[in-house]
Amino acid sequence: ILNAVTKEEVVEQTKVLPQVLGVRKEIGLALTSFKKGVRGSKEAAQKLFKQAEETTNPIVKENLKSLGRVLEGAERDPTLIDKLVEWATAIKLSSPLTQFRNISGNTFSTVLKVPERFVSAGLDSLRAIITGTGKERFAKDALADTIGTLEGLKEGAANAVKALKDESFQMGRIEEAAFPGGAIGGKFGKVVRAPFRLLSAVDAFFQTANQRGALKMAATRQAIEEGLSGEAMVQRISELVESPPAKLLEQAVEEGKRIVFREDLKGTLESLDRIRHEQPYIKLIIPFFKTPANIFKAFIQRTPLTFALPSTLQALKTGGGEASDVMSRLVVGSTVLASFTALALEGRITGRGPENKAKRDALYRQGWQPYSLKIGDNYISYRGLEPLTAYLGLSADIVEAFEEPSQDAILKALGAAAGDFLDQPFLTGISDFFDMMTNPERHAEKFFSNFLSGAVIPTGVSYASRLIDPTFRHPKGVLQTMESRIPFMSQRVLPIRNAFGETARREGGILQRFSPVSITTAKSDLVENELGILDKTIGFPSKQAFGESLSEEEYDTMLRVSGRVTKDVLFEVMKTGGYQGASRDSKIKIIDKVVREVRENVRNQ
Repeated sequence: ILNAVTKEEVVEQTKVLPQVLGVRKEIGLALTSFKKGVRGSKEAAQKLFKQAEETTNPIVKENLKSLGRVLEGAERDPTLIDKLVEWATAIKLSSPLTQFRNISGNTFSTVLKVPERFVSAGLDSLRAIITGTGKERFAKDALADTIGTLEGLKEGAANAVKALKDESFQMGRIEEAAFPGGAIGGKFGKVVRAPFRLLSAVDAFFQTANQRGALKMAATRQAIEEGLSGEAMVQRISELVESPPAKLLEQAVEEGKRIVFREDLKGTLESLDRIRHEQPYIKLIIPFFKTPANIFKAFIQRTPLTFALPSTLQALKTGGGEASDVMSRLVVGSTVLASFTALALEGRITGRGPENKAKRDALYRQGWQPYSLKIGDNYISYRGLEPLTAYLGLSADIVEAFEEPSQDAILKALGAAAGDFLDQPFLTGISDFFDMMTNPERHAEKFFSNFLSGAVIPTGVSYASRLIDPTFRHPKGVLQTMESRIPFMSQRVLPIRNAFGETARREGGILQRFSPVSITTAKSDLVENELGILDKTIGFPSKQAFGESLSEEEYDTMLRVSGRVTKDVLFEVMKTGGYQGASRDSKIKIIDKVVREVRENVRNQ
């Protein structure tokens, strides 16, 4: 009956769903419909989709759609493109950093909902007073949600284990990138898809726990609206949680998906995502779309830009508790942004940093790193901690954009915000692709090098390479990009050097480099301090000598030697009484002369 879909796959699906949902009867009735006139998996999938639209149980709806997608995908055998997409996506997720970022993002979203519940209750009280209508949001919402979430941790852990063991238990974002049932067959395919299961396990844990919290919150609201209190209220909440009506269950499911950024897309975004699924090769560049789109949406909802979203306008039009929720997100998000902006003004949060290469190099030499929190003498990176990165990065970039007064400061701030979003790890492929399309001569080599090496070298291998080799490398071309990501082979690639010829290195030993968070320490010496006081930057030497271009190796040698000698000479000169007694302009002229003469001598040699 199901054509290309094996009996085992369907049996496994029908075993898993009732266990998780407790809705054996409705699932059974839906699957029984296959007995009547269903030919081929495509027709079966359409029948499941129709059943999903007709059912009132949201969890049944979601899982009938999931099974339908499996049948729909099984209409054809996986192609070479499908297998390549699965391989390329899986190896990009193989680094421990990916799992850390997924956990941190879901944790931040889970924690943020607590203050939003309290604020929503306060705003709803004002709305009820002004309009003379009843309240729909209550202070007990936050407490009920928190307790329910904690109670759901056990069930979340159980579902996480299921996701680890069973590829068919997809309660995570992997359906965005994976071919239904897996493109690569056999045991090798299961090994390749291991990162998928890890991400699914984390999503299952957080979604289940938050879903339980949302259900308890919805039950508490209903009990309050029914006028119950004391023991009667507690008993009613327990009844609703154990046997929830369809409406409450639907609210809980949607809330659980929202927290882990798995909301269904609508309108234009849904159409774009469907094109991505219909053209598998697009997934090579955009393996994930729903998740980043929902992360970006969640961030926008917590800024004044939320009024540009159709969902916000619809909620405000509907009024009641939905309007209070919308305004609560705006209030909490704006408060977070304002707090981070204040820290950025104090220099305790760094953003993208200056575009000027010499100024940027000067900061790096002093231990600075972009997108970091400055705590004491340490710069602690917050990159990859979405959606927290968006709040911190935007705050810092706005401050940096206005530090240098100009007529286009606002445009710079908006550009920085857009750049922040495209710079996120899960959008690296898109960012590189746009760079290549806007400036092919400059960025084409980088795009294809990163694309090909990323499709061949697992990020887990690259992560191991970074543990062994602390030096940042400057690869040229596909071959060197691959070598830079392979342990021990990376040392064949020339290092990145600063203007003083010093190699850029990750700090600390292997244990510190193993940390998913990059930490650097502020540095200072006589030369750097003096340059900072004078606001003087040291540029890089020319890549030409006697009218000819230097090779990469020749330039590396010249930069290494001239940089070291330049800093040594400046150190000796700056200690002299003649220099110390000179004016600011004279000191700058002395520094320029030292740099110029040292580089000329080294070039001649």
